[in-house]
Amino acid sequence: MTLQNILKLVLLAALWGSSFVFMRIISPTLGTIVTAGFRMLIGGGVIVAYLLVRSARLNLRRDLPHYFWMGVLNGVIPFSLYAYSALIIPASYSAVINTTTPMFGAVLAALVLKEKLTPRKALGILVGVGGVTLVAQVGSQSVQGEFLWGVFASLGAAFCYAVAGIYMKKYGSRTDPIAIAGCGQFLAGLLMLPLIPFFPPKAELTATVVFNLLGLSLLGGTLAFIVFYKLLAEIGPSKTLSVAFIIPVFGMIWSALFLGEHITPTMVLGAVIVILGTYFVVSGRKSKTRII
Repeated sequence: MTLQNILKLVLLAALWGSSFVFMRIISPTLGTIVTAGFRMLIGGGVIVAYLLVRSARLNLRRDLPHYFWMGVLNGVIPFSLYAYSALIIPASYSAVINTTTPMFGAVLAALVLKEKLTPRKALGILVGVGGVTLVAQVGSQSVQGEFLWGVFASLGAAFCYAVAGIYMKKYGSRTDPIAIAGCGQFLAGLLMLPLIPFFPPKAELTATVVFNLLGLSLLGGTLAFIVFYKLLAEIGPSKTLSVAFIIPVFGMIWSALFLGEHITPTMVLGAVIVILGTYFVVSGRKSKTRII
Protein backbone atom coordinates (compact mmCIF):
# COMPACT_ATOMS: atom_id res chain seq x y z
CA MET A 1 0.00 0.00 0.00
CA THR A 2 1.16 3.52 -0.76
CA LEU A 3 1.12 6.37 1.75
CA GLN A 4 -1.80 7.87 -0.17
CA ASN A 5 -3.78 4.63 0.22
CA ILE A 6 -3.07 4.57 3.96
CA LEU A 7 -4.21 8.18 4.35
CA LYS A 8 -7.41 7.36 2.44
CA LEU A 9 -7.99 4.39 4.75
CA VAL A 10 -7.62 6.61 7.83
CA LEU A 11 -9.91 9.26 6.34
CA LEU A 12 -12.54 6.62 5.59
CA ALA A 13 -12.32 5.35 9.17
CA ALA A 14 -12.76 8.89 10.52
CA LEU A 15 -15.83 9.47 8.33
CA TRP A 16 -17.52 6.16 9.09
CA GLY A 17 -16.57 6.43 12.76
CA SER A 18 -18.66 9.58 12.95
CA SER A 19 -21.64 7.72 11.48
CA PHE A 20 -22.25 5.77 14.70
CA VAL A 21 -22.55 9.06 16.62
CA PHE A 22 -24.88 10.56 14.02
CA MET A 23 -27.12 7.47 13.97
CA ARG A 24 -27.29 7.35 17.75
CA ILE A 25 -28.76 10.86 17.66
CA ILE A 26 -30.98 10.48 14.58
CA SER A 27 -32.51 7.00 14.81
CA PRO A 28 -34.66 7.54 17.94
CA THR A 29 -36.39 10.41 16.12
CA LEU A 30 -36.53 9.32 12.48
CA GLY A 31 -36.61 5.55 12.93
CA THR A 32 -34.80 2.88 10.95
CA ILE A 33 -36.25 3.27 7.46
CA VAL A 34 -36.30 7.08 7.30
CA THR A 35 -32.74 7.32 8.66
CA ALA A 36 -31.36 4.83 6.13
CA GLY A 37 -33.47 6.07 3.21
CA PHE A 38 -32.67 9.76 3.49
CA ARG A 39 -29.02 9.05 4.26
CA MET A 40 -28.75 7.40 0.85
CA LEU A 41 -30.98 9.83 -1.03
CA ILE A 42 -29.02 12.86 0.15
CA GLY A 43 -25.57 11.29 0.05
CA GLY A 44 -26.05 9.61 -3.32
CA GLY A 45 -28.04 12.51 -4.77
CA VAL A 46 -25.17 14.94 -4.22
CA ILE A 47 -22.77 12.65 -6.08
CA VAL A 48 -25.20 12.09 -8.96
CA ALA A 49 -25.79 15.85 -9.24
CA TYR A 50 -22.03 16.42 -9.34
CA LEU A 51 -21.62 13.83 -12.09
CA LEU A 52 -24.45 15.33 -14.14
CA VAL A 53 -22.99 18.83 -13.84
CA ARG A 54 -19.70 17.42 -15.15
CA SER A 55 -21.65 15.73 -17.97
CA ALA A 56 -20.19 12.40 -16.87
CA ARG A 57 -21.50 9.25 -18.53
CA LEU A 58 -23.38 7.08 -16.05
CA ASN A 59 -23.64 4.13 -18.48
CA LEU A 60 -27.04 3.16 -17.09
CA ARG A 61 -27.69 0.49 -19.72
CA ARG A 62 -24.45 -1.34 -18.91
CA ASP A 63 -24.01 -0.62 -15.21
CA LEU A 64 -27.56 -0.39 -13.83
CA PRO A 65 -27.40 -3.97 -12.42
CA HIS A 66 -24.18 -3.06 -10.59
CA TYR A 67 -25.75 0.12 -9.22
CA PHE A 68 -28.72 -1.89 -8.01
CA TRP A 69 -26.78 -4.65 -6.27
CA MET A 70 -24.25 -2.30 -4.70
CA GLY A 71 -27.11 -0.10 -3.52
CA VAL A 72 -28.81 -3.07 -1.89
CA LEU A 73 -25.70 -4.78 -0.47
CA ASN A 74 -23.87 -1.61 0.55
CA GLY A 75 -26.85 0.57 1.37
CA VAL A 76 -30.40 -0.68 1.86
CA ILE A 77 -29.62 -3.73 4.01
CA PRO A 78 -26.61 -2.60 6.12
CA PHE A 79 -27.82 0.98 6.67
CA SER A 80 -31.22 -0.26 7.81
CA LEU A 81 -29.67 -2.88 10.08
CA TYR A 82 -27.26 -0.41 11.69
CA ALA A 83 -30.01 2.17 12.14
CA TYR A 84 -32.07 -0.52 13.87
CA SER A 85 -29.20 -1.62 16.10
CA ALA A 86 -28.60 2.03 17.07
CA LEU A 87 -32.02 1.93 18.77
CA ILE A 88 -31.00 -1.02 20.93
CA ILE A 89 -27.26 -1.31 21.57
CA PRO A 90 -24.58 1.33 22.34
CA ALA A 91 -22.65 2.77 19.41
CA SER A 92 -19.43 1.24 20.74
CA TYR A 93 -20.93 -2.25 20.44
CA SER A 94 -21.91 -1.64 16.83
CA ALA A 95 -18.35 -0.51 16.19
CA VAL A 96 -16.98 -3.69 17.75
CA ILE A 97 -19.25 -5.91 15.66
CA ASN A 98 -18.25 -3.93 12.58
CA THR A 99 -14.78 -5.46 12.91
CA THR A 100 -16.22 -8.74 11.62
CA THR A 101 -16.40 -7.10 8.16
CA PRO A 102 -12.73 -7.74 7.26
CA MET A 103 -13.01 -11.27 8.65
CA PHE A 104 -15.99 -11.96 6.42
CA GLY A 105 -14.23 -10.18 3.57
CA ALA A 106 -10.96 -12.07 3.91
CA VAL A 107 -12.71 -15.45 3.95
CA LEU A 108 -15.01 -14.54 1.04
CA ALA A 109 -12.05 -13.18 -0.95
CA ALA A 110 -10.22 -16.47 -0.39
CA LEU A 111 -13.24 -18.52 -1.47
CA VAL A 112 -14.49 -16.36 -4.36
CA LEU A 113 -11.48 -14.37 -5.57
CA LYS A 114 -8.85 -16.98 -4.61
CA GLU A 115 -6.90 -14.40 -2.59
CA LYS A 116 -4.50 -15.82 -0.01
CA LEU A 117 -5.57 -15.76 3.62
CA THR A 118 -2.09 -15.86 5.12
CA PRO A 119 -1.20 -16.53 8.76
CA ARG A 120 -0.02 -12.91 9.02
CA LYS A 121 -3.38 -11.59 7.87
CA ALA A 122 -5.25 -14.00 10.14
CA LEU A 123 -3.14 -12.82 13.08
CA GLY A 124 -3.94 -9.22 12.21
CA ILE A 125 -7.65 -9.98 12.22
CA LEU A 126 -7.45 -11.60 15.66
CA VAL A 127 -5.33 -8.79 17.11
CA GLY A 128 -7.63 -6.13 15.64
CA VAL A 129 -10.78 -7.72 17.00
CA GLY A 130 -9.14 -8.10 20.41
CA GLY A 131 -8.18 -4.43 20.44
CA VAL A 132 -11.62 -3.22 19.45
CA THR A 133 -13.19 -5.46 22.08
CA LEU A 134 -10.94 -3.84 24.67
CA VAL A 135 -11.87 -0.35 23.45
CA ALA A 136 -15.59 -0.99 23.76
CA GLN A 137 -15.37 -3.16 26.89
CA VAL A 138 -17.89 -5.63 25.51
CA GLY A 139 -17.99 -7.76 28.62
CA SER A 140 -19.79 -5.06 30.62
CA GLN A 141 -23.06 -5.55 28.78
CA SER A 142 -25.65 -8.19 29.61
CA VAL A 143 -26.30 -10.11 26.38
CA GLN A 144 -29.93 -11.12 26.46
CA GLY A 145 -33.39 -10.32 25.11
CA GLU A 146 -33.72 -7.55 22.54
CA PHE A 147 -30.01 -6.80 22.84
CA LEU A 148 -29.29 -9.96 20.85
CA TRP A 149 -31.38 -8.69 17.96
CA GLY A 150 -29.24 -5.56 17.88
CA VAL A 151 -26.11 -7.71 17.79
CA PHE A 152 -27.47 -9.90 15.00
CA ALA A 153 -28.50 -6.80 13.02
CA SER A 154 -24.97 -5.39 13.23
CA LEU A 155 -23.49 -8.75 12.25
CA GLY A 156 -25.77 -8.87 9.22
CA ALA A 157 -24.71 -5.37 8.21
CA ALA A 158 -21.02 -6.27 8.51
CA PHE A 159 -21.53 -9.36 6.36
CA CYS A 160 -23.32 -7.29 3.69
CA TYR A 161 -20.40 -4.85 3.54
CA ALA A 162 -18.06 -7.80 2.95
CA VAL A 163 -20.26 -9.23 0.20
CA ALA A 164 -20.48 -5.79 -1.44
CA GLY A 165 -16.69 -5.54 -1.49
CA ILE A 166 -16.36 -8.92 -3.15
CA TYR A 167 -19.10 -8.11 -5.68
CA MET A 168 -17.41 -4.82 -6.60
CA LYS A 169 -14.06 -6.51 -7.13
CA LYS A 170 -15.49 -9.39 -9.17
CA TYR A 171 -18.13 -7.65 -11.29
CA GLY A 172 -17.75 -3.89 -10.98
CA SER A 173 -14.08 -3.33 -11.81
CA ARG A 174 -14.96 -1.55 -15.08
CA THR A 175 -17.50 0.72 -13.43
CA ASP A 176 -16.55 4.27 -12.44
CA PRO A 177 -16.20 4.13 -8.61
CA ILE A 178 -17.67 7.62 -8.15
CA ALA A 179 -20.64 6.73 -10.34
CA ILE A 180 -21.33 3.53 -8.45
CA ALA A 181 -21.01 5.39 -5.13
CA GLY A 182 -23.59 7.95 -6.21
CA CYS A 183 -25.98 5.94 -8.36
CA GLY A 184 -25.94 2.94 -6.04
CA GLN A 185 -26.85 5.01 -2.99
CA PHE A 186 -29.41 7.17 -4.78
CA LEU A 187 -31.15 4.17 -6.36
CA ALA A 188 -31.20 2.43 -2.97
CA GLY A 189 -32.77 5.52 -1.40
CA LEU A 190 -35.45 5.59 -4.09
CA LEU A 191 -36.21 1.92 -3.44
CA MET A 192 -36.84 2.73 0.22
CA LEU A 193 -39.20 5.67 -0.37
CA PRO A 194 -42.35 3.51 -0.66
CA LEU A 195 -41.61 2.08 2.80
CA ILE A 196 -41.53 5.43 4.60
CA PRO A 197 -45.36 5.79 5.02
CA PHE A 198 -45.34 2.45 6.83
CA PHE A 199 -42.42 3.47 9.10
CA PRO A 200 -42.92 7.21 9.77
CA PRO A 201 -40.66 9.28 12.08
CA LYS A 202 -41.16 8.55 15.77
CA ALA A 203 -40.83 12.11 17.07
CA GLU A 204 -40.88 15.74 15.96
CA LEU A 205 -38.13 16.81 13.59
CA THR A 206 -35.70 19.31 15.14
CA ALA A 207 -32.82 21.41 13.82
CA THR A 208 -30.38 19.13 15.67
CA VAL A 209 -31.73 16.05 13.92
CA VAL A 210 -31.61 17.75 10.51
CA PHE A 211 -28.02 18.88 11.10
CA ASN A 212 -26.94 15.38 12.12
CA LEU A 213 -28.79 13.83 9.17
CA LEU A 214 -26.86 16.10 6.80
CA GLY A 215 -23.62 15.18 8.53
CA LEU A 216 -24.44 11.48 8.27
CA SER A 217 -25.42 11.80 4.60
CA LEU A 218 -22.64 14.06 3.34
CA LEU A 219 -19.76 12.78 5.46
CA GLY A 220 -20.76 9.15 6.06
CA GLY A 221 -22.41 8.93 2.64
CA THR A 222 -21.12 11.21 -0.12
CA LEU A 223 -17.47 11.63 0.86
CA ALA A 224 -17.01 8.26 2.57
CA PHE A 225 -18.33 6.22 -0.32
CA ILE A 226 -16.21 8.07 -2.87
CA VAL A 227 -13.14 7.17 -0.81
CA PHE A 228 -14.41 3.61 -0.22
CA TYR A 229 -14.97 2.74 -3.87
CA LYS A 230 -11.67 4.27 -4.93
CA LEU A 231 -9.88 2.14 -2.35
CA LEU A 232 -11.72 -0.98 -3.53
CA ALA A 233 -10.45 -0.33 -7.05
CA GLU A 234 -6.90 0.48 -5.91
CA ILE A 235 -6.09 -2.06 -3.16
CA GLY A 236 -8.88 -4.66 -3.29
CA PRO A 237 -11.62 -5.66 -0.84
CA SER A 238 -9.58 -7.41 1.87
CA LYS A 239 -7.32 -4.45 2.62
CA THR A 240 -10.11 -1.90 2.17
CA LEU A 241 -12.40 -3.72 4.59
CA SER A 242 -9.68 -3.64 7.24
CA VAL A 243 -10.84 -0.04 7.78
CA ALA A 244 -13.31 -1.63 10.21
CA PHE A 245 -10.46 -2.01 12.71
CA ILE A 246 -9.77 1.74 12.78
CA ILE A 247 -13.40 2.94 12.80
CA PRO A 248 -13.98 2.30 16.55
CA VAL A 249 -10.94 4.40 17.42
CA PHE A 250 -12.45 7.40 15.67
CA GLY A 251 -15.87 6.53 17.04
CA MET A 252 -14.34 6.81 20.51
CA ILE A 253 -12.74 10.17 19.69
CA TRP A 254 -15.89 11.68 18.16
CA SER A 255 -18.02 10.38 21.04
CA ALA A 256 -15.71 12.07 23.53
CA LEU A 257 -15.65 15.35 21.62
CA PHE A 258 -19.32 15.65 20.70
CA LEU A 259 -21.15 13.47 23.23
CA GLY A 260 -18.90 14.06 26.24
CA GLU A 261 -18.03 10.38 26.72
CA HIS A 262 -14.99 9.65 28.90
CA ILE A 263 -11.85 8.10 27.37
CA THR A 264 -10.17 5.64 29.75
CA PRO A 265 -6.61 4.27 29.66
CA THR A 266 -8.11 0.90 28.70
CA MET A 267 -9.65 2.51 25.61
CA VAL A 268 -6.32 4.07 24.64
CA LEU A 269 -4.55 0.70 25.01
CA GLY A 270 -7.23 -0.91 22.87
CA ALA A 271 -6.75 1.75 20.20
CA VAL A 272 -3.02 0.97 20.00
CA ILE A 273 -3.78 -2.74 19.61
CA VAL A 274 -6.31 -1.95 16.88
CA ILE A 275 -3.72 -0.01 14.89
CA LEU A 276 -1.25 -2.90 15.28
CA GLY A 277 -3.81 -5.41 14.00
CA THR A 278 -4.63 -3.18 11.04
CA TYR A 279 -0.93 -3.01 10.15
CA PHE A 280 -0.67 -6.81 10.02
CA VAL A 281 -3.68 -7.04 7.71
CA VAL A 282 -2.82 -4.26 5.25
CA SER A 283 0.96 -4.63 5.10
CA GLY A 284 1.92 -6.38 1.91
CA ARG A 285 4.36 -9.09 2.97
CA LYS A 286 4.08 -11.97 0.53
CA SER A 287 3.78 -15.53 1.72
CA LYS A 288 3.25 -18.84 -0.03
CA THR A 289 1.46 -20.24 3.00
CA ARG A 290 -2.29 -19.95 2.86
CA ILE A 291 -5.02 -20.88 5.28
CA ILE A 292 -7.82 -20.99 2.73
